[in-house]
Amino acid sequence: MKHVVRMSTLSLLALSTVLAVDTPTPAVVTRGVATPATPMSVTPFDPLAPAQPQKGKIVEFKLEAKLAKLTLPSGETKEVWTFNNSVPGPVLRVHQGDTVRFTLTNRDPNMDHGLDFHAGQMDMGQYHKAIKPGESITFDWVAHYPGVFLYHCSAGPVIMHVANGMFGAVIVDPPGYTPKGKEYVLVQHEWYKNGTDLGALIHEEPEALAFNGIPAQYTTAPLTAKPNETVRLYFVNAGINNTSAFHVIGTIFDKVLLDGNPKNTLYGVQTVSVAPGGALVAELSAAAGSYAILSHSLRDAMKGALGILKVGEASSTVEESHGHMTGLPEQPSGAGLELNIENFAFSNKKIVVKAGTSVTWVNHENTLHTIVGANFDSRGELKDGLGKGDKFTVTFSKAGLYEYLCSLHPFMKGVVEVQ
Repeated sequence: MKHVVRMSTLSLLALSTVLAVDTPTPAVVTRGVATPATPMSVTPFDPLAPAQPQKGKIVEFKLEAKLAKLTLPSGETKEVWTFNNSVPGPVLRVHQGDTVRFTLTNRDPNMDHGLDFHAGQMDMGQYHKAIKPGESITFDWVAHYPGVFLYHCSAGPVIMHVANGMFGAVIVDPPGYTPKGKEYVLVQHEWYKNGTDLGALIHEEPEALAFNGIPAQYTTAPLTAKPNETVRLYFVNAGINNTSAFHVIGTIFDKVLLDGNPKNTLYGVQTVSVAPGGALVAELSAAAGSYAILSHSLRDAMKGALGILKVGEASSTVEESHGHMTGLPEQPSGAGLELNIENFAFSNKKIVVKAGTSVTWVNHENTLHTIVGANFDSRGELKDGLGKGDKFTVTFSKAGLYEYLCSLHPFMKGVVEVQ
């Protein structure tokens, strides 16, 4: 049986500090009115970790639940449930021992929502309870343990609320820690074809995975660092179902803090398993070059749990790091042109050719790929996809823009402009 539920989201983060108090307050629910609104587009998530707040203050953290729209690399637009119009929601950063004064306001006119902080220790019956449309809930909690933690909607079914975008990260800095180098937040999660089908969420595989909302977004807009600069990655696995095999190709983690706690430190680590609901802090430094960040559960990497760390003047995309250009000169009419497929990318995302040009895609890796556009489809010749060494050719006879993608990995997209 399918469970169909209207989706909801959240608007903008308010993060500030006020004077400290001695004891946490109990959860207080206030009434209000939720009014329907046109869903906004999701606000792009900034992967840079937020600055540390002042120590010894109460940190105020406010979220709102609203409906939003998210456009995936495939061009599909999804209605998602968010915190503050962001997937993931805003990052909360505090010091160990700080008090958090939290307020959730439910702007969704149709559905209950709540909040579960993995960083907190509190009675779930009082503090995690779902609030009705138009209500707000306010409570204090103390960050007793250092680390990086998941937060997510606590309303049932929780699996559905998390699958539709209601999750985020909390950083609790230990005493004496001062940020240095680059700090990034990466939240891995899954997108399902129908996020309101409870049966599908339990029994089916996700159609895509992502770091911070958009599958494979950091392959074309890489994270950056200076050569030999310390890079600290705050990694959280929001799930809902898959364990991440967190790995960075081309380097070894200098140290890994399981759950971000300094007491759980490992050294010289290649790959770390992070279960849904788990987290870690990983530190590394590297010479100039491009380094792939991914889940080494490679089917998940193929579906979008993949990004690039660009160090120094290294190439900025996966395909450039393997010696390919980002653009080609115009081709004479009737000439042939080859595009390579390597490392989950087309060697040129946009090419300009003259009418009559034949374009051939060549797959240079073991993974199957397809070439699918409005007027052409490689699956007509190779049903399962192009294997290693396989080619697919299209002759473009009319002027126009021809967009295409790999249907097996929708974040792989390209354009042929015919003049």
